[in-house]
Amino acid sequence: MVGTTEVKFVAGTNISNSPDTTVSCGGGGTDHPIPLLSSATALDLTAGRYLNLHQCMYYFDGYRDHLTTFAPSGDGRFKAGTNISNTPDTKPSCGPGDGRYQLIPVLSGVKALLMH
Repeated sequence: MVGTTEVKFVAGTNISNSPDTTVSCGGGGTDHPIPLLSSATALDLTAGRYLNLHQCMYYFDGYRDHLTTFAPSGDGRFKAGTNISNTPDTKPSCGPGDGRYQLIPVLSGVKALLMH
């Protein structure tokens, strides 16, 4: 989580003059990070007028568990289309899920933030 004070769940989200190439995650305590679903995604904020934040929600009935993604991951089945563009995105771009975790379109969305 971004901005959490619990170091077990901290994410390395930042703004920098150099792109991160590896993931920086807290240890998770009893819940461990999943490398395949974790990614370091560098976005060039000077490359467009909009930061298009995509949120993709998945659900697995067997565990009664939700999974949310916000950025591209090492596993395209759970990708989220967060990007920088000169046009605002109007619908979310999400991976299809993996057969167990199914995409929930009504709980997925996109927010286009105009940058100045």
